[in-house]
Amino acid sequence: EKQRKLAVLDQTLSSTLRRRCPDIDVVLSKGVVKLHKKIRFVKNASIVAEDSKPMLDQVAFALSMVNDVIQREGGRLGLRPLRYEISGHTHASSKRQGRSQGALRLSMERAQAVMSVLVQDGLSSEYVTCKGYGGTKPRGMGPEANRRVEINVLNDEFGIDLSDSDEE
Repeated sequence: EKQRKLAVLDQTLSSTLRRRCPDIDVVLSKGVVKLHKKIRFVKNASIVAEDSKPMLDQVAFALSMVNDVIQREGGRLGLRPLRYEISGHTHASSKRQGRSQGALRLSMERAQAVMSVLVQDGLSSEYVTCKGYGGTKPRGMGPEANRRVEINVLNDEFGIDLSDSDEE
């Protein structure tokens, strides 16, 4: 049933999103929103790099469009607008370093910076929150795998993970 509802949304959104958002793929029926580029930051700062802003504009447009369609078709499809958590992650060489105030602060500030850009680009702040995890949720051994910003759908009826790596 969920797959059928999501397939209806895919049909409604696919051509517009492909045309308007070349740096991301959105296929809700498969739970996929993939970024083709990295979200980058100014070195050792929590400022989104200028070259990442066009992609974040696409993300804001796509996520807003998904929620607009859900709001219009939600009653018929039995769906609620999506809520998103933007989570910041840093690389840490030890568990202690991953939980340090500096790592937690930098990851939170970067998550807030991405959230700010998305809201400025039109994503409703009603549907987005952020959290900094520092280095407490490593994905791999190297810094590139762990320095990242993820945008996850909080609604349990959707299995969508939007994630990316960033440079520190």
